[in-house]
Amino acid sequence: MTATGCRTPSAGLVEALVERQAQLGVVLDERPAGVRWQPGDVARVLDGAFAGLAGRVLAARRDQVRLHLLLFGRETEATLPARAFEAA
Repeated sequence: MTATGCRTPSAGLVEALVERQAQLGVVLDERPAGVRWQPGDVARVLDGAFAGLAGRVLAARRDQVRLHLLLFGRETEATLPARAFEAA
């Protein structure tokens, strides 16, 4: 038991579950909780000065997305609020 009184998983339990999921072909979304985007996703900006532009996600957190946008013929890195995007 932990200091809070919760039981800890038996040694190897998590690894056994992950192995069993792999055997069954189960694919889990490995994004951190609350993060909708992951590197490589293509997202379209919904509002602001870059509205309508699409770019490839470089990194994402719960509240921000960093991506490359094509501006004036060049890729430009921008960091915008995560709520400002949709899947492209």
